[in-house]
Amino acid sequence: MERAAQEILRAIRGSVSQVAFSRMLGYRSNPVSDWEGGRRFPTAEETVRAAARRHIDVRGAFERFHPPVAGLYDPDDLAPWLDGLRGGASNRELASRSGFSEHQIGRWMRGAARPRLPHFLELVEAITGRVSDWVADLVDIEQIPSLCELYRARQGVRRLVFDEPWAAAILALLGVLQPHPSPNEPIARTLGLSVPVVASVLEAMRGAGVVGWTGEGLSVQAPLTVDARPSTEDLVSLRRHWAGVSRDRLEDPGPEDRFSYNLFNVTRSDMERIRDLQVGLYRQIRAIVAESTPPEVCALWVGHLLIWAPEAIPINDAVNHRP
Repeated sequence: MERAAQEILRAIRGSVSQVAFSRMLGYRSNPVSDWEGGRRFPTAEETVRAAARRHIDVRGAFERFHPPVAGLYDPDDLAPWLDGLRGGASNRELASRSGFSEHQIGRWMRGAARPRLPHFLELVEAITGRVSDWVADLVDIEQIPSLCELYRARQGVRRLVFDEPWAAAILALLGVLQPHPSPNEPIARTLGLSVPVVASVLEAMRGAGVVGWTGEGLSVQAPLTVDARPSTEDLVSLRRHWAGVSRDRLEDPGPEDRFSYNLFNVTRSDMERIRDLQVGLYRQIRAIVAESTPPEVCALWVGHLLIWAPEAIPINDAVNHRP
């Protein structure tokens, strides 16, 4: 990430000289030379300030990268944005992903310390697996050779989530089996897929750095993430797939499967309470998943709250048209 940080800073500077850019940022010395030479690095806040001085739409880059937490963006303090970005991931989990200590991550998340740009990049990668997307939203990714190839590969593998929806389940099962010297057959057998399909998906993920070979076999190396801006058609297709998997399991349920439903009518205010509970349940499940290690089983949870809201009928009409 240090090499990537140097390249990002060069891309932000653009065509102006290092000395001129240092003056633009209010420095009497030439820290830009040190930044681009890798001798020291600015904080993430200094970096976004420098980008703004070069008329880069920094706020727009943060909004495009992850819209749900875009409102937490503050160019003078990125700690709230980082804390919102991590969702339910604990300091311990992020430490295991990034190599930083829990104490160090805790200080960054509280704003007690500010990460230098390479550390910020490592942290965003540990949280999302999408740091190359953040960089591409900020500057021309073609100017960042350290991340450009990875960006292209990950763009391709993300399409697998939509073009081959079983990719997410294949990766989840590999997480249970890992490290495994030959995981294609057991994964195919468990999911009811063909071995060539499993092999093709794993090879695509290997090329993108999502999975990789260790001394003992194939293992998960990075999160499988999807673009935060998929098309409506992509989302509908993906939801249809997993709803279909759930429907098919109703015909031949597993011994530990659980299915429940409840048909009811409530006030609109209580309906909102129920919707909030569904969101809360989803977040609780994600928090449990984030803390659960080592993985021993793979599961699918499908939550679909269907709401029928008939148009209001005037009382007089209702009386005259009783069923």
